[in-house]
Amino acid sequence: MLKEIDCKLERRSILAFIIYVLLYAFILAPYCLIGYISELINFKKEW
Repeated sequence: MLKEIDCKLERRSILAFIIYVLLYAFILAPYCLIGYISELINFKKEW
């Protein structure tokens, strides 16, 4: 997709993107798991 629009990324920004994706997943995954488990056991929802 980036080649189609002739967008050139620096290696530094590609590395930063990969680190961001990994850190985001690492931080978000436990909360997602907690949410799924609470849905399975019909835990009271708090908004």
